Amino acid sequence: MFFAVLQLIGGVILSFGWLPQIVQMIRTRSVKGLNVNTVREGIMTLEWA
Repeated sequence: MFFAVLQLIGGVILSFGWLPQIVQMIRTRSVKGLNVNTVREGIMTLEWA
């Protein structure tokens, strides 16, 4: 249960970090400015939790 809560908190923090990129993609309708490192690190962090 403890680790599930930590994973949930980490997911919320990562979601807030991705919001600016999502807004940018919606505004520009392009993924050219997408920071791949952020996405990769976020996925790795969620998998390790």
